[in-house]
Amino acid sequence: MLRFDHALIVRAYIINNKLIGVNTMLAIHTKYLAPTATRGSRIKAYTKGFSTTIAYPHRLSGVACHFEAVKALIEQNGLDWSIDGMRFGDSADGRGFSFCFKWSTVEGL
Repeated sequence: MLRFDHALIVRAYIINNKLIGVNTMLAIHTKYLAPTATRGSRIKAYTKGFSTTIAYPHRLSGVACHFEAVKALIEQNGLDWSIDGMRFGDSADGRGFSFCFKWSTVEGL
């Protein structure tokens, strides 16, 4: 059984007057979308309440392509989120990445 001796710091994420989460880590997920008969390959970036899809940036490779989708999500939705020091890791299905902000931390444990 876990016992916590310190109170957790409460963080409320309010975006465009909409409560996104309390005491949650905000992450942006990306995934590769294979080409179809009518569309080329794409990358989708999404998080709670927001989503965007971009054409695959062939001038880049790997995680840099997915980071372009993260930047597009933030820009297209007019979000005031700093991407400086952003962290990332592979997705469980291997089709993309999860990006976290440097301020998304566990505190008070």
